Amino acid sequence: MFSCKICSGHIDLIHDFGRMPIANHYLKTAQADEFFYHLQLLLCQKCSMIQLGECVAPSQMFHENYHFISSTSQNMSHHFERTAFDFLQLVQSRRDPFIVEVGCNDGIFLKHVACQGFRHLGVEPSKNVAQASRAKGIQIIEDFFNEKSALKIFNDKGPVDILYGANVITHIEDLASVMKGASALLKKDGWFIFEDPYFPHVMEKGAFDQIYDEHIYYFSVLSVDCVARSFGFKLVDVSPQPVHGGSMRYYLRSSQSSAQPKAVVGKYLQLEQKMGLNALSGYLKFCEKINQNACSLKNMLRKIKEEKNQIVGYGATAKSSTLLNYSKIGVDLLDYITDNTPPKIGKFSPGQHIPIVSHERFVEDHPAYSLLLAWNHKEEIFLKEASYRNNKGKFITYVPQLEIV
Repeated sequence: MFSCKICSGHIDLIHDFGRMPIANHYLKTAQADEFFYHLQLLLCQKCSMIQLGECVAPSQMFHENYHFISSTSQNMSHHFERTAFDFLQLVQSRRDPFIVEVGCNDGIFLKHVACQGFRHLGVEPSKNVAQASRAKGIQIIEDFFNEKSALKIFNDKGPVDILYGANVITHIEDLASVMKGASALLKKDGWFIFEDPYFPHVMEKGAFDQIYDEHIYYFSVLSVDCVARSFGFKLVDVSPQPVHGGSMRYYLRSSQSSAQPKAVVGKYLQLEQKMGLNALSGYLKFCEKINQNACSLKNMLRKIKEEKNQIVGYGATAKSSTLLNYSKIGVDLLDYITDNTPPKIGKFSPGQHIPIVSHERFVEDHPAYSLLLAWNHKEEIFLKEASYRNNKGKFITYVPQLEIV
């Protein structure tokens, strides 16, 4: 029986997804041995934090061959450029400000900080993407962020003005150590800012593919506010972000800071309480959507395939692992998945072992139907694939609704 990873409170089961592979582990052969774990989504009655039950060891997810490369998306590149500009505005009047990013990947954010001459540091445990950051002139330490690594940074380089994490704080099981590390590392008037998929948006869209091994926590304003207060912080601002299908940026400051929470924080707290997100009953409709969406998609693919049409997947995303494995969509329905991330090409998808091929193969084949697994990049992809769509190629989308476009 699980208890809350943060406050040790009583846990309720929201949904059981069953046996799942590691989402970002692409196989060299279709017959390769594979690690599986039990994917369960849980709710803490005490702090309202949504979390996984069984967790995969960080070393099995983040290593020298990590397959997620942030800079492959132009929209993400623009997002982090704007983010860097906003953050530099916060600290530009300070003397020698210092910005640290947790999980900096290939330097998509910090390169903009570095080019402006600001003191910075990236904390990145995956060797291959850390090397990509270093090649851009970014200061990097290859490590996981926790209380121990934060104290080392503090002792070596001094206190921090902004500690930032994008789609990464949700990945760290020992959230208590992260909070303690942030408290030890930040200046008294510093900011701990992070952004992750906003779970009420996930529920609204029925986007259950956002639930997989790397995402250990699923944040709401309610749960972040509770965790912040438990570790000597206060949530002073929130800001919705369009990336990853709908994210929320959280601004935390020391409880000793004179900064007061903005009205928008109270607005979201009231909204989420009205939605019932602090009780199991608030998640029942989402559970119904999960099964309904999985069944409806598979039935549509079967019908298209029975009509002798070729269907491929578009985007070998981590989120697609949950969708394909829970819905049991394999090579009988998808001939292959096309992707533009070099380390993934020539490999096979986790669990279902669907071949991953280059975009050139997709252009050459011009399949009748493409299942848009990278649905959070829909606008960017539709612009890129205008010729495909103009020549009778059709995309199947399943978030926020199942349709052929």
